[in-house]
Amino acid sequence: MCSKEEMNLRKTLDCGQCFRWRAVEDNDFSALGAANKITPKKTQKKHSLKTEAQNKYIGVVNGRVLVAEYQENDIVLTQLNAENINNTISINKANKKQYQHQTNKIINTEKVQISGITKTQLTCSSSANPSNNSKKENEIEDFKRFATHYFALDQDYKKIDCDILREAKKHNDFFQADATTYSQGMRILRQDPFEILMSFIISANNNIPKIKLTIHDLCERFGEPLGEYGGTVYHAFPTAETLAKHADEIPSVRAIGYRAKAVKLAAEAIVNGDFNPYIYYPENSSKYFQNPLKTDNSNTDTSNTDYQNTDKSIKNKTNSPKNFCSFDEAITELKTLYGVGEKVANCIALFGMYHIEGFPVDTWVKKFLHEYYGVKKNYKDFITTRFQADAGIAQQYMFFYLRENPDALKKFYTNLK
Repeated sequence: MCSKEEMNLRKTLDCGQCFRWRAVEDNDFSALGAANKITPKKTQKKHSLKTEAQNKYIGVVNGRVLVAEYQENDIVLTQLNAENINNTISINKANKKQYQHQTNKIINTEKVQISGITKTQLTCSSSANPSNNSKKENEIEDFKRFATHYFALDQDYKKIDCDILREAKKHNDFFQADATTYSQGMRILRQDPFEILMSFIISANNNIPKIKLTIHDLCERFGEPLGEYGGTVYHAFPTAETLAKHADEIPSVRAIGYRAKAVKLAAEAIVNGDFNPYIYYPENSSKYFQNPLKTDNSNTDTSNTDYQNTDKSIKNKTNSPKNFCSFDEAITELKTLYGVGEKVANCIALFGMYHIEGFPVDTWVKKFLHEYYGVKKNYKDFITTRFQADAGIAQQYMFFYLRENPDALKKFYTNLK
């Protein structure tokens, strides 16, 4: 999918922005190839928070069961599914090659293998019999587009990091400089707005293990089964309609507590057409998401980038011909939902709508704002002035760094320019 230099799995998948990935041991999977099964070991060692040797993760993203792992200098992404089709991509930009068809069409190829078809077969045989491999080639390209979008591989994080470090140097900000260097390899994911809306409603006054527990139980109870691998059944995130239909059962979800009411009301608001999380996304990329608005028996085509507006059963008063909005618009609308305050709205905007201006202020962020920057109120004014365009990325770097190094602030000066 990409090189190790471009993304660090632990820093990206264990930094608190997503809740449906988990680290596994390298030998937890006995047959990821043709058998398309995974066999977990009976016992698994617990990783400490700062363990870098987390080389393999399994997760559920937009109805796909995925495995992300290090292989030599690359990160390889594999999709598992019930049809026993194994999609694998590995992209190392330094090793790209080009092949030329007899039609003189140049295409870029990476290390790609799907169901035993090699890249040479895929790129060189289509001119002889173009119909045989066209579907498979489309599957490969769709999977690569999905991975590029989800992991934000189209974003130049080297430039972003340099910009943040340049700004830190300008302000003599040693804490931010250290945090940025420490967190390099982290990427802000482009996640499903509906799933993140529900996930961060659940996150209110909560901790990451309990958030993961609640979301796992929510999906297990109400999500569509995606397949069984190694004795574990994986589920998609439930739709808004399913949650609204089973609203009376939501309070029984493990560790959800008082947040059940907010989950129920948000699902009902979406089904009733009072709120649509997809029109607050800044990019026209909803084709990569599950459709939380379709009915259980709907045949809505989710390949349509405007599918959230095609379901005739949804009367959405917020429907708009545009699929994007400003950060301030997103925050304002999110805060109209029960249980969504400033911090949760910023989390949803940043992690679920890819508004990079989002700057969630939780306990850890308050700690460095108070103790290091000396800011104890009017956070928004300071954040807007000091961190500017890449505020959300800078925030996540500092949050992650301080969470893993709680005493880090003690070694820095507080007299910033």
